[in-house]
Amino acid sequence: MTANVVIVAVMIAALVYQDFAAASVLSCTVATLYAGHRFLIRRKLRKAASSRETALRMLQRYLADMFSSGKESRTYGNHAFFQERIRRQAERVAMKNVRVAFLPQFGPIVADQGAILLFLFIVIAVEVRHGDLTRLLSLLVFYFVISRRLVPLIRQISLIAGQMDGSYENVRTVESDLNECRIHRALTLPSLLPDAGMAMEMIEVGFSFREETTILRNVNLSMADGEMIVLHGASGTGKSSLLNLIAGVSPPSTGVIRIGRTSIAYVPQEIPLLGDSIRNNLLFGLPERSDEELMKALEAARLNDFVSAQPLGLETGVGDNGALFSGGERQRLGLTRAILRGARLLLLDEATSALDEDNQRQVLENLSASGNAILLVTHRIHAHLFGHRLFRLEEGTLIEETGCYLPAKEPASSLGLLC
Repeated sequence: MTANVVIVAVMIAALVYQDFAAASVLSCTVATLYAGHRFLIRRKLRKAASSRETALRMLQRYLADMFSSGKESRTYGNHAFFQERIRRQAERVAMKNVRVAFLPQFGPIVADQGAILLFLFIVIAVEVRHGDLTRLLSLLVFYFVISRRLVPLIRQISLIAGQMDGSYENVRTVESDLNECRIHRALTLPSLLPDAGMAMEMIEVGFSFREETTILRNVNLSMADGEMIVLHGASGTGKSSLLNLIAGVSPPSTGVIRIGRTSIAYVPQEIPLLGDSIRNNLLFGLPERSDEELMKALEAARLNDFVSAQPLGLETGVGDNGALFSGGERQRLGLTRAILRGARLLLLDEATSALDEDNQRQVLENLSASGNAILLVTHRIHAHLFGHRLFRLEEGTLIEETGCYLPAKEPASSLGLLC
């Protein structure tokens, strides 16, 4: 660094001695280049860095959305929706990275090369004007000796190019690994349809995470169209695992499940919400729907008044993972999302736990009146009053309980119970 400063100082002093006007032009030009780097390039660099950080945060949010929506995504088979969101955002991040990496190099290159070339031009002009061509030749030789100092800069550029090539290869390696994982993780669940008038049939179904840990054994369950079944049991008895089997999230270890895989909607207890608008959270990868369709579905979940009261209506943002919504509002958004799927079978895993009993009763009545078969997992004491049949999971075994229940094919209501 000190050697460079001394050489530049000697060269400028010699130029001033030879031609003060030329030295003034060189100084003004160098000052202009520095000012451009200082105020223009640096400002653009800061803006690009800020934009990159925003793009990275958005990419992280999209990845979190995909991971948190795993069960619903597997149930609905809308992986392509999440993959496309992430792909588009990753491309934006890549563009921002290129910009951030290029701008710091652009300024020094322009300043170094511009100053040297300008110095050479002025020296040539001065010497040609004075007519001393012999001296000009010696100065050109001197210039080429000085230009050797550009070699480290060229080496640095080559290093950056090599790093970019290496990063590209890393990305290709990761992509290859992901493709291989995608091949092995694709579950080929048998497509067996239930008998006419039935929404789902489970025959001698068993499930275990490992051979020595049995979660469910010999489960037999049939659900008719329009029937509501209430399932309860202590924590850890396999209620969520049972729903995962029906939804196709997990394959059964033994037995057969007869169900139309495209006619299931799954609402977990913890509703994953995209950091987006209410509209996009309801669509969740579906093609565009009219406002009337969305509001009708919201009405069934008793959330239409809340959405209508928002200044932006369906375009209202829900915040990061629905941070701006209460637990009950989140669950009703999840229920609306399921209703829009037009499924024959609704799987509700504590999906009304954050609703008061009045809202829960009216929402379940609306769902039952639509003719959907509903499997409701709940811990609430009076929830069995909403169902046509009541089951209990105990030590991996499904047990049907007797007591008060609704007449078959009647809408879910606390009136007209048979005991």
